[in-house]
Amino acid sequence: MSLCVFANSSQVGFNMLHTTCGQVLVNSTLPKELQDYSRVIDKKGMNDLMEQLQQHTTPDEFRDTIQKLFTTGHQSAHTSGFSLSIKSLEAQPALKVKLDDLRKRVNIILAQKNLTTEEQGEMIKNIVGARTKDVEDTTFNQGVLDKNPFATQVISGSRGSRPDMRSLVAGDLLVTDHRNRVIPMPILSSYSKGLDPAEYWAGSYGGRKGTICLDENTEVLLSDYSSKKIKDIVVGDRVLGSDAQGCISSVLVRAVYNSGEQLCYSYSFRVNWSSRLVTLVATDSHRMLARLKGKNDTYAGAKYSLIPLGAGKLYPKTGKSTYVAIPAHGEDLRSKLGKNEEFALLVGLMLGDDCLAPSTRGRYIFSCADKKLLRDVAGYLSSFGVTLHKSFEKQYGYVLCEKDGKDGPVKQYLKEVMGETLAHNKELPKDVYSWNINSAARLVSGLFSTGGSVYRRGKGCSISFASTSRKMIDQLRRLLELRFGIWCSDIFAQGTERDAHATHSLYSFTISHSVAVEKFYLAIPLVGVKANKLKKFRVKSKAQNSSYCFKMVSKELVGHIQTRDIEVDSSNHMFLLANGLVSGNSTKFAVQEAGFFGKKLVQAAHRNVVTEKDCGTARGISVPANDPDNVGSILAGNYGPYKLGQIVDGRIGKTLGDQEILVRSPITCQAKSGLCSLCTGVRETGALPSIGDNVGVAAAQALAERISQGMLNVKHTGGRATGKEDRKGHGGGMGGVALIKQMTEIPSSFKNAATLASVDGIVQGVTTLPQGGSTISVGGVEHYVPPDTGIKVKAGDRVETGDIMTEGIPNPAEIVRYRGVGDGRLVFTKAFKDAFRANDMPANRRNIEILSRGLINHVRVTDTDGPEGALPDDLIEYGNMERDYKPRHGTVAKKPKAAVGMYLERPDLQYSIGTKINHRVAADLEKHGVHEIMAHADAPSFEPEMVRDIENLAQSPDWQVRLGGWGLEKGIIEATVRSRDSKEHSTSFIPGLARAKDFGQDLNASGIY
Repeated sequence: MSLCVFANSSQVGFNMLHTTCGQVLVNSTLPKELQDYSRVIDKKGMNDLMEQLQQHTTPDEFRDTIQKLFTTGHQSAHTSGFSLSIKSLEAQPALKVKLDDLRKRVNIILAQKNLTTEEQGEMIKNIVGARTKDVEDTTFNQGVLDKNPFATQVISGSRGSRPDMRSLVAGDLLVTDHRNRVIPMPILSSYSKGLDPAEYWAGSYGGRKGTICLDENTEVLLSDYSSKKIKDIVVGDRVLGSDAQGCISSVLVRAVYNSGEQLCYSYSFRVNWSSRLVTLVATDSHRMLARLKGKNDTYAGAKYSLIPLGAGKLYPKTGKSTYVAIPAHGEDLRSKLGKNEEFALLVGLMLGDDCLAPSTRGRYIFSCADKKLLRDVAGYLSSFGVTLHKSFEKQYGYVLCEKDGKDGPVKQYLKEVMGETLAHNKELPKDVYSWNINSAARLVSGLFSTGGSVYRRGKGCSISFASTSRKMIDQLRRLLELRFGIWCSDIFAQGTERDAHATHSLYSFTISHSVAVEKFYLAIPLVGVKANKLKKFRVKSKAQNSSYCFKMVSKELVGHIQTRDIEVDSSNHMFLLANGLVSGNSTKFAVQEAGFFGKKLVQAAHRNVVTEKDCGTARGISVPANDPDNVGSILAGNYGPYKLGQIVDGRIGKTLGDQEILVRSPITCQAKSGLCSLCTGVRETGALPSIGDNVGVAAAQALAERISQGMLNVKHTGGRATGKEDRKGHGGGMGGVALIKQMTEIPSSFKNAATLASVDGIVQGVTTLPQGGSTISVGGVEHYVPPDTGIKVKAGDRVETGDIMTEGIPNPAEIVRYRGVGDGRLVFTKAFKDAFRANDMPANRRNIEILSRGLINHVRVTDTDGPEGALPDDLIEYGNMERDYKPRHGTVAKKPKAAVGMYLERPDLQYSIGTKINHRVAADLEKHGVHEIMAHADAPSFEPEMVRDIENLAQSPDWQVRLGGWGLEKGIIEATVRSRDSKEHSTSFIPGLARAKDFGQDLNASGIY
């Protein structure tokens, strides 16, 4: 619609302008100097307008104008619309000509029988790809001329894009498969016209990303180290799970799937540098814990993560491959799980050297020419009342004797465990997998100290073991590989021709890779001369070495076979196969888990309702001025032309760059309940929130929506070729989102955790551990560092409690424990934001600040002098305690640096009551103008503690609020015992909904439901 508008002119009085209703509405909200009735109001035009507004208005004028524009747009969207017709979906003549020409060219290529399928596909991709932009431009430009409503939407930037319009009116043209490879089957039919079956399947192929299927006969390791075919596994079975380093632990199977017949391949992997191969039959898109070596691959450069088997490249002529899988890394050598078998070393010694045949007349004769070994084990044996007496029958024979020459408990145990058997029938104890890892290590030590060999090989060292018992050789190699992550060679056999007296074949295997040798040295405590040889010959190697791997060497088509899949109860969804490969399934529960995760976030944040305009706090958090998430915050200090209380806009970042500034934040808000409007800042409406606005729920839902999108591997493009590489897998797909989730779930085993200093002190050194990690020693306290984790400190550095000493994600629970509730909230906010960014998911920092306030809000009472009404070991809400807290007797006012070693009695900046003041805290306070603090020499009567998201509501002092969470039985019983009460009207909507009367009547006045 065209209107005539009379514009004021200083020269001629009035000018008549031709414009539109939209122009009139937009210009009515703008200052006079920015009114322009000929302005093009599209996406670029609106961005330019926002820039002009920032440059020509004060912060208050900018805020008010944005609010008016928002209101105008909101009203227009709800009271007006546009019409669609069949013509809007039709391809115009010029477009039809181009599509017909494209079809003819494709048909000509397909008719050339002298071309292979691959050559035809490549030609089709080149021809269609070269014309895609022309078709897209023709579709859009003709739509603009015809005033097509879809083109209008694209121009405005309100919805859709040029490729979307092309798909709707012309066709997708080229699409990608589940690994972002272009499919040589062009889609030349539009969505409005409809696709033929071939086009439909090609177009939907990209939506089937993440299909994970294994041959139904694939062996999966159970938690007791036995194996079961995947087709026989049922819900409730326990299998061996794995983390991103290949370290294993028991996990529960929570779902099984019959995936039907799928196209599968047989993949072969070479174990380290040896000739030994392991095989796997699976679909091309099945994911394994691996990495890619190529520079330009989607997953290249990443640490080990779940990567599709088909993502690698094989070069048959050279034998090279880019796909490298990580083998099982073994158990944590610090683990105490399992039986402590005190006779483990003795059993190993006897199995390695002794003959238990009936001819020995029940005697246990130990054959040994190693005098050092005899000395090394003498003390160990004497602790059981056992001695070795020289045998007169054999040159190096020693008879195992107990006190008084009788068969006591030791011999009885050996008889039960090993019995009387010939050398070629020996086997390991049946319950060896129920022993703890240290007992298993002692068993292996005994075997290799007697029956093994240690020798120099080139510049390195090799370890081998030989026996005529094939069964024991198999058992020993399996034990080393699965429990210790020490991968060995093939088993070699030598026939009886090796020796004139041999009556049985001799079987042996070798440990030769430098990493495997080093792991053996660190894990297995050899005795005797072999211990000295190993120490002398070994070449130190990193426990995680790029060559210590399973390298893919071949891929062969198997065909369509029956496949299965399982889902394990683990945040990273990985489990161990019997061949040592780590398998992953990260897509089955994406939607359900996203919804569940979002619900937990809402529960944690739902009490963050705006209850007052200004809490009056002078506190704030420190942020870089150029952080775009600052826009809408309120300044908590003066910075040049930008004054205290001013709303932050984009100009401050351009002026101050990365200078640190203080802004008000939900983290530091001191409202009596809920939040105040000024600490919350300007919201998505373009204005400060009103009293009664539940910004907590809105923030949680916004974050949960990002998680939901990140967990879905199916892209909204439906597989349409965009020309951009899909790098979602770089962070391990689901594994990356799992890291985000665990920051609120805080599991006991926190994956990819950064190592924090638990004490103040000097870094004394870094020590390598056999399981692939290392330890940082600070003040005599050892701090574990996972494998493949960069260390940020070095010997001689001074660290303070809570300092982050390595790469990785800080465990929020540890941060809170060491640094307090307030600083814990800020560190959580930054880490949560970084985790989102690492997974290519946008998230506004200010939403995370709101979440952190609800999620991190508890302290545990430590003595009877704690907060009023609380008993020792009670978990209470920090916000309630801070509101009623009175500084203790003996509290003094001091400068921050003079208070080092004391504890805060009044919150300052983000630091909460009870925070221990160290040099880092003192420097931060003084840096931001805090020159006096209230402190006490003694630790407070409580300790900060983070509660995981699912338990947050269960810790509420209001028993009705607990009804909205989990663990109801326990929570209600505790509330009854402690006579907990409930407020019918509070910042939580749960009691009000339960009462179902007068709900929310005063919400807009007080923020109370």
